[in-house]
Amino acid sequence: MKRILLALPLFALAAAVAPNEAQAKLGFTAYPFGTEVSSRGLYTTPFMKVPSIDWKDGSSLFQFHAFELLQGLTMGQDFGGPVLALGGNYYKTVSKKTISDRVDGVVQYGGSVDLVTNLNDNIDYTAATALFSVRAGPQIAGGMGAGLYIVPSIGLGYVDGVTGDAEIELVGGGTMQISVWVK
Repeated sequence: MKRILLALPLFALAAAVAPNEAQAKLGFTAYPFGTEVSSRGLYTTPFMKVPSIDWKDGSSLFQFHAFELLQGLTMGQDFGGPVLALGGNYYKTVSKKTISDRVDGVVQYGGSVDLVTNLNDNIDYTAATALFSVRAGPQIAGGMGAGLYIVPSIGLGYVDGVTGDAEIELVGGGTMQISVWVK
């Protein structure tokens, strides 16, 4: 079972690389600062600092949380692991303005879906979120590019296993994202 779960991010990456769109780009996004806060304080994510694998195709951006999955599956028992952490983000560019010859400013609407559940028999914990986000910032255009974005988010979170009852919460937060990509 663990081998199948470890292979999931590789299959996702292979599927992402398969499209024949000439302008598609592969990259990574780092999350150096960020937080998510829930209305009752039950929801939290331990994976805010792990980079995503990105697939940029025209005005669409897909971020796969493959490293979160790998980190969760390799967490030791001291940290409540192993943990199954599945997630991803999608953004669509809705506005793009030229700032200078090589720098554009973009505004993107999108969202994220995350699921974290404990695979340890001694701990019963499941959390899921669905967040709407606005991603905005400058990016360097060209074959190889980079961008710095501020991403506020709001949505719903589901937590089971903390208080004994399943809880649905309002979740808000934000991150700074630093993305790099190549054609």
